[in-house]
Amino acid sequence: MMTRIYSAARQISPFLFAGLAFLAAIAIDNEAFGQTGNAPSYEAGTTFVFDNGTVERFTGGAGNELLWRSRSGREYTRSRDFFVPILSWRTSRSQGARVVNGDPSKVWPLEQRRRARFSVVTTSRSRGAGEDWDEAELNRSVALWRCRAGRPQLLAVPAGEFESTAIVCERYSSSSMRVLRRLTWYYAPAVGHYIRREEINYSTGEHAERNLVAALPLAQANDARIDAILANY
Repeated sequence: MMTRIYSAARQISPFLFAGLAFLAAIAIDNEAFGQTGNAPSYEAGTTFVFDNGTVERFTGGAGNELLWRSRSGREYTRSRDFFVPILSWRTSRSQGARVVNGDPSKVWPLEQRRRARFSVVTTSRSRGAGEDWDEAELNRSVALWRCRAGRPQLLAVPAGEFESTAIVCERYSSSSMRVLRRLTWYYAPAVGHYIRREEINYSTGEHAERNLVAALPLAQANDARIDAILANY
């Protein structure tokens, strides 16, 4: 089985130099990861910093359920298929869990431009100030999703220029089958994560986007460094 050393990007911004050795020297197995476009694998403590202030740190987990922590310390669980909505979360005011029906992983390997359909059942609670959780209102909802992989393309973000593949996911109304939202995730095998996320909310007309600024290994993902990176955005 051949192992290839994958270069991180053609052009690297100064903000990615902290993690350059981490990215440029990643050993990628051509049959198990990058070259085949399979779902990503993460090292504990790896932190991804985006230009809208979002910080995602992988803290552990195995199989399809991975544990992440935000910059504020909020913990949540995501699928290894990162385009699937967050599986579980808890804050001081809300908590919830999702059950996925179907197989989102059918989009892999990306070079085959595959598609996946799945539904997500969300159960959540939100409480007001001073309320106990047993007093919190219980909400349930169902979301229908369709995702497809596009063609590989060269994409420039603040972290550099990377070969990437778009995974386009659309959420449909369960009653009218009208498209409600579109999320496009640009996955770069050299980084092992998405480098751009675009969102269109068709109900409100709002657009949002975030781009990767830096990918840091645990030893270099301290608050001071992250603050310095985000000070430019």
